[in-house]
Amino acid sequence: MQSIWKKIAYGSHMHAIAHINDNSEQDGFECFINKAKKNKDSFENTASVRIKGEAIKSKAKEVSHAHLILVSEQVLIKKVNAVNSTKNLSTQVNQAFPNLNLEEFYYQILNAGSFSYIAIVRRLYAESIIKYYESLGIAIINLSLGFFCASTILPLIDKKNKAKLHVYPYTLDFNEDQLTGYTYEAYSEAIYYAIGSDQVQSSELINIGAFTKYLEASENSNLDNLAHKLQQAFSQKKILVTGIPSGFAILFIILIINTLVFTSYYNKLESIRINQQQELTRLHQSQELKKAIDSLKVQLAQIQPQSGLNPSKITNTIIAHIPEEIKLSRLAYQPLEKQIAPEKPLNLLSNSVIISGTTREQTAITSLINNLETMKFTQEAILNNLQLNKGIYEFAINIRLK
Repeated sequence: MQSIWKKIAYGSHMHAIAHINDNSEQDGFECFINKAKKNKDSFENTASVRIKGEAIKSKAKEVSHAHLILVSEQVLIKKVNAVNSTKNLSTQVNQAFPNLNLEEFYYQILNAGSFSYIAIVRRLYAESIIKYYESLGIAIINLSLGFFCASTILPLIDKKNKAKLHVYPYTLDFNEDQLTGYTYEAYSEAIYYAIGSDQVQSSELINIGAFTKYLEASENSNLDNLAHKLQQAFSQKKILVTGIPSGFAILFIILIINTLVFTSYYNKLESIRINQQQELTRLHQSQELKKAIDSLKVQLAQIQPQSGLNPSKITNTIIAHIPEEIKLSRLAYQPLEKQIAPEKPLNLLSNSVIISGTTREQTAITSLINNLETMKFTQEAILNNLQLNKGIYEFAINIRLK
């Protein structure tokens, strides 16, 4: 059923857009657009055009959806020694580009024998280019970086006696079949390469490579979530556009087959309802927690005036430094090791603050501990508990106060 829906939604044609330039004040955006027709087990490259400025808007009327490849100078590519690379993608990227906040970048890694090539681009930039083409009516359904798409078809090109291949706007260096380097340079002449019985221009290689993985999320990258969202948005739009004109007859048929097309909508509504209930529960817990904290403040004022610490100031300072990725479930100032018992002497065995919560980002916990250790009232911050449950980290931190 999913395969049938893809054929209906995406039709028999594919488009690939290699975005070259967006900095020219005179010409505006510049790109290569290729069109291909899908056959049963292959595709036929039917058209290629290099356009800029207002011509893109005119051409966009002929394009329903496209695989976007960013090849502008905003995409940075670095060659690293594969021998020293780890299997962890984010670690590889950080080794190539130290001190980057990877939450702000999309990245893609191409493994080529002894070397790896790591491409990065700012998320804000990539998303702005996507929005530009979408504003012209082109649904972007996948994203790739640099010349990496062409890697799927480069083995088909006879590289005998060729030390370089021109994959516009890159020039790739080869030692036999081993990719050894690249330079970013627009080669003005039309270079043709033989792929089977076809002659393909150097300016088309990247786009043709994109056709081979038109809807597939890029391997060795963090682009899979973006591709999923783009394709899901296109599918939902396609449902609305084609469903309404089809009339109640088609809608009735869809409902009879257990509303397969609309299952995602029901799941989303149920997810929203569950999330809403969870938020209400968290709100109630927060209110109860506030009451407990207020009660604790009163107790502390009575039992620990000699400490010189202001519990309210401590807890407020901690709350202000909790990363937004963390959902707080407990924040308790604990002056005593055990609960206060009636008619029992008070004994200050422990002077600490307990924090517990959940997050999807382990780095957020590390950031929180670093923040806590720099606070002037902190003697030490100890991570007492860390558990991973269905993609969510549950943790507890004990802050011993000076």
